[in-house]
Amino acid sequence: MITRLENGGWPLGLVEEVYVFGSYARGALEPNDVDVVIEHGTDRRWLGESLDASINGRDSYVGMRQALRGRTRGISFQFRGRSSLLDEGFELFLLWRKGEPFSLARERLASLTADPEAGPAPRDHMLTEFEELESLVPRPARIELFGRHVKGKISITPLRLLGGDIEDPEAVRHVRRRWVETSPLRRAATCALAALEQRGVDLRSRCLTECDR
Repeated sequence: MITRLENGGWPLGLVEEVYVFGSYARGALEPNDVDVVIEHGTDRRWLGESLDASINGRDSYVGMRQALRGRTRGISFQFRGRSSLLDEGFELFLLWRKGEPFSLARERLASLTADPEAGPAPRDHMLTEFEELESLVPRPARIELFGRHVKGKISITPLRLLGGDIEDPEAVRHVRRRWVETSPLRRAATCALAALEQRGVDLRSRCLTECDR
């Protein structure tokens, strides 16, 4: 990630500060993942693409995540989360700040020493419904869902999706048009729509409209 930042380019040139925290920063030998805080600025392109993503229901940080980690797994990003994490009492380890040489970031990284006694930190804002899925739900999303759930605003029910065929021909055409056959998203969408169809949901009047949005 440091090398990618050093190589620059958009949107990495917007990054202003990088911190690590959690079990990895404490030296745990087998952390659940590497928790990274990214503080960044904006420019006209960022604002335009973020607005477009918001209007179309997409995650505006997909491009920055990919630029930071490439195909690497196991890195969990929190964007612009420094203040809230400090307020919650988390200790943040500064890895790099804009204007500093990247050699300093590598020195700081090397200064993190392994501690066999530092096990993975228990995940906060957890519900029993998140069990076995905790690593797949980003912490900001987990906090939001947890808060809404405990206040009674939403209910969360885990649903294990199994294979199956969609009966509605329009839904089938929609899935085939949107995702190529080898896409894992196509398989996931097919399983989800089949499960909803089995529950009596009218895919044409509800789900496909949401997908188009």
